[in-house]
Amino acid sequence: RDDVTLVANAADGDVMRLTAAAPHRVVFAGPDGFHVRDDAVWRDDERLLDAGETSLLGTHNLRNVAAALTVLSEAGVPPDAALPGIRL
Repeated sequence: RDDVTLVANAADGDVMRLTAAAPHRVVFAGPDGFHVRDDAVWRDDERLLDAGETSLLGTHNLRNVAAALTVLSEAGVPPDAALPGIRL
C-alpha cells in the first residue's frame, strides 16, 4: 500500500531483503538516521541519548529507542519532544 510507512531495521539483512520493494520504507540502525553506537542513540552524527541517561537497560532497549524515534520522526515529532520522556 502506498499510504503505509514501513519501518525496518537496517541491521537485519533478512528484513531489508524482504522489505526492499516497499513503496515507503524508512530504516533505523544504519549509519544514517537513528542508530546505536558507543552506548548511545544517535541521529546521523548527533549524539542524542547516552545509555546512562535512561532507566532502560541494555543495548536492545537503545535500539528500541532508535526505532521509536524513527517512527515519531516520520509522524513529524522531533526527537527533542520525545527524549524527555525517555530520560527517566
